[in-house]
Amino acid sequence: MKWIYFVLFTIGVLIIFSGGYLTNRSNYNVKNLDSQGENLICFGNSLTVGEGADSGQSYPATLAKKLSFPVINSGGGGDTSYNALQRLQKDVLAKNPFLVIVEFGANDYLKGIPQEETLENIERIIEEIQQAGAAVVLLEVKITFPRDKYISSLKKIAKKKGAFLIPDILKGIHGNPKLMSPDTMHPNGEGYKVLAEKVFKAIEPLLKNKKHIILN
Repeated sequence: MKWIYFVLFTIGVLIIFSGGYLTNRSNYNVKNLDSQGENLICFGNSLTVGEGADSGQSYPATLAKKLSFPVINSGGGGDTSYNALQRLQKDVLAKNPFLVIVEFGANDYLKGIPQEETLENIERIIEEIQQAGAAVVLLEVKITFPRDKYISSLKKIAKKKGAFLIPDILKGIHGNPKLMSPDTMHPNGEGYKVLAEKVFKAIEPLLKNKKHIILN
């Protein structure tokens, strides 16, 4: 009889964990998925611009091809989260987005900005985008501040605000010479393809109700 209870217990645990996974992936708590905005915008620093690759090879450009839908690249080379707040209205909110992919933090770290300030700025960015009626996707870059504390705080902010977090976006890219540009800081064209594929797979469920987007 003991083995029967063990089997039932094991099945129960698997159901609980798989259910949690499915719940997390179902994005039921992502705010503004019913947005009536018109544009998909990538808002970030040089990683969004496409530094390290030829023109037209940025991850937003590759993502647009996969979606068969225009993607606005609102990247700014060297931008910190503070710089992002300063241009948020002009480069994002004024363009009527339905979804904004946000990627900041690396330059804050490089310029010695306290991570608490960075997290506050990112939270404000999320809030202002959501107040404008758009959904937010947050890209997690693990090469910045002391990882555990920063990443943990970023995840808490995403959960609290109802933003969709894509974890460790550069995993498998950063440190791979085949996917990195000579500056060793930014991906090359092939690296951005991998990054775009990760983003595409993650946001695909968020776009199911967007009839004007063709999911390839």
